[in-house]
Amino acid sequence: MVSTLRFRHNLITPIYRLPNEVLALIFQFAESSPYNSLQPLESRVPLNISAVSRVWREIALDTPQIWTTIDV
Repeated sequence: MVSTLRFRHNLITPIYRLPNEVLALIFQFAESSPYNSLQPLESRVPLNISAVSRVWREIALDTPQIWTTIDV
C-alpha cells in the first residue's frame, strides 16, 4: 500500500510529466557525459537511473543506448 501511494505521488511531480522519449534523451546525454566514465562502475548513470523509481527503471531498460558501453 505504501509503495502504491509513493508511486502515485511520484506521478504528480514535474519530472514525471515529461514524455518517456525526453527522459530517455536526458539519460543518454547523462551517460555520454565525460564525468560518467570517471565514476566507479557501480555508480555510473545506467545503474543510478534504474534505481530511482519504477518508471525510470522501465525507461532505462527500454533505452539500449545507455547500456551499450563495455567497460573492461
